[in-house]
Amino acid sequence: LTAGELERVRLHPYLTVRILSQVEGLDIVAQVAGNHHECLDGPGYPRGLPATALGVPDRLLAAAVAYQSALEPRPYRGALSGSAA
Repeated sequence: LTAGELERVRLHPYLTVRILSQVEGLDIVAQVAGNHHECLDGPGYPRGLPATALGVPDRLLAAAVAYQSALEPRPYRGALSGSAA
């Protein structure tokens, strides 16, 4: 991806929070959804949060997203098997 494309990709969690926060009653869902690319060791995005800043729902969704992503082929690697993911 180009730098501009990567920037757009990395914006989607932020935009998710902005959109979901506009719906009454979805504030917590918005925050969890916005953290779905954060990593326990801190290199995630959009905010690079450490594990101590992530709650159980954040961690569960991030793990599910990482697992699902590993199962899908990418331009730079093939899909992993369920056991390898």
